[in-house]
Amino acid sequence: MTSEFEGIDIAQLDFGNDGSEEETFEQTLQSLEKVKRIDIAQLDFGNDGSEEETFEQTLKSLEKVKRREKEKKIPKPKAERAPESTEDFIRNFLAHMGMKKTLETFQQEWLKAKVQKGSSSQFSYLPDIHQQNEVLTLKVRELEQKIHELQDVLKTAAKRYEKLRRGRDYHRLHHRQATQERDRLTKDLQRLRTQLDRFQPALDGMQKKYQSAMKSKMLATLQRDRLSAKVKTLENALGKESTTGEEELEEKDEASEEEIIDAPWPSLAAIANPMGSDDDLFALPEDQLLKERIDAQNFTSAAKPIQTQSPIANVVAHPRRKCFATASDDGVWRVLGLPDGELILTGAGHTSWMSSAAFHPSGAVLATSSGDSTVRLWDFSRQSCVCVFAEHASVVWDVAFHCTGDFLASSSSDCTIRIWDVGTAKNRGCLRGHADSVNGVTFKPHSNMLLSCSADKTVSMWDSRTGQCVQTLFGHTNAVNSVRCSESGHVIVSCDADGSVLLWDVRGVGDPCLSANKLGPYSANSVAVDKYGQCVCVASDDGSVKVLYTAEGSVVVHEGHLDGVQGVCFTHDYSSLLSVSADMTVRVWK
Repeated sequence: MTSEFEGIDIAQLDFGNDGSEEETFEQTLQSLEKVKRIDIAQLDFGNDGSEEETFEQTLKSLEKVKRREKEKKIPKPKAERAPESTEDFIRNFLAHMGMKKTLETFQQEWLKAKVQKGSSSQFSYLPDIHQQNEVLTLKVRELEQKIHELQDVLKTAAKRYEKLRRGRDYHRLHHRQATQERDRLTKDLQRLRTQLDRFQPALDGMQKKYQSAMKSKMLATLQRDRLSAKVKTLENALGKESTTGEEELEEKDEASEEEIIDAPWPSLAAIANPMGSDDDLFALPEDQLLKERIDAQNFTSAAKPIQTQSPIANVVAHPRRKCFATASDDGVWRVLGLPDGELILTGAGHTSWMSSAAFHPSGAVLATSSGDSTVRLWDFSRQSCVCVFAEHASVVWDVAFHCTGDFLASSSSDCTIRIWDVGTAKNRGCLRGHADSVNGVTFKPHSNMLLSCSADKTVSMWDSRTGQCVQTLFGHTNAVNSVRCSESGHVIVSCDADGSVLLWDVRGVGDPCLSANKLGPYSANSVAVDKYGQCVCVASDDGSVKVLYTAEGSVVVHEGHLDGVQGVCFTHDYSSLLSVSADMTVRVWK
């Protein structure tokens, strides 16, 4: 009740015109009901019930209410838009339409109903549709904004998911590749462990041989010292005659050295083909050519292969004697005798695995190449390494002597071919032109032409005197591993990593490729050809030696090695074929 009387001005109360106390009290109650709805039962009229005292008490109670409201300091209510009541809406509507009689009738009936019911709280209010629409519109806009934000988040999540899915597929593929590589390496490791177990007995035997060799060396040193003392005694006895003889020998040596230094490239007349010209070759009767032909079908391997201490990378036959040299992965070369494989000579000096070897035409010097990027010359008479060529920038794959023995060619994975002067131990030239590793090199017999094969799938012919590329042969579909030329000089044979063997004849003006023979799918690691190019032997990575007849195009396969065959070559008289493999064996096919 106290809050309902706030802000009421007593002067505004209507007490009537006659000034009577009775009428004044009733008018006062009506005025209070008009200003604010007042619960009369809450007013305190005293105990005696007199009208005069009741009016005074009423005024006092109103003043008490004002004081109490000031003491409580009730905060001001917030201003809000009150909903429009139903009766106000109807009044405004009738007034707006000009329906005055209807408005008066509505006012009378409304007041009667209000007086009878005593309160207007039961009457409803007219809802404000426009305000509710605005509220709902704001909510819809907020929801739409949230939907757009969620759509953007969904697009970002989809992109991230696609990226993660691609990464998952990429890593899954690499995981599979790594698993395959691991399995392959595991197999290789098991194979190497098996080979290591095989090495141990051979290593023990070599240790014993080394000790016996050291004892022999000590005895030889003592004998040499004794002979040196005897020689000095004889020289002192001879006196001036021996001194004069030594001076003459020194003059001869100096003269010979000057000849070597100034030696030019040999002319074609000096290195004429001892087998005659090509016209003479084809003028021979067919029966005579057939007699020279090697019958590969009659090749048989020795009952027991020659066992070595390390996987062998290459083999080369001696140009005059029944022996051969091998280049092994342990960095040691060995000269073995035929047919039993008796060890004749051995040498070590390379710091890495060996890739190839070549005999000097005289047979007294051996050239070797290695993974340590060097080429070494070994003199059998001096029993030592007499020269080291170390100008290559990478692995040296192959070496070959010129037919005169004055020059040596080497090919490397640095894409170059170098020609060395054996007499002066100097580099005579560097041939550049291949786009990838140069895997093989050989001199064309009885000429100054040089043949090379490369991983860029080409075979090139060079003039070793000028260093110019004379011709490039195209036809291989993979890296070319080896190239050789027949002794007659008119047939060139090359093989590649697909197992293909191509025969070339560069004398004509047409297509130089005579034939292409697919012996795959395994890689062809090395190739050898007979005198006239009628029989070609191929070292295959499947552990077999394939013999190709160029005339008929037939192939004979010989099996026996347990691992890939790395090199093949004919003996100097073409009576036998030698093959070496990674299974540490040498087989002689007769």
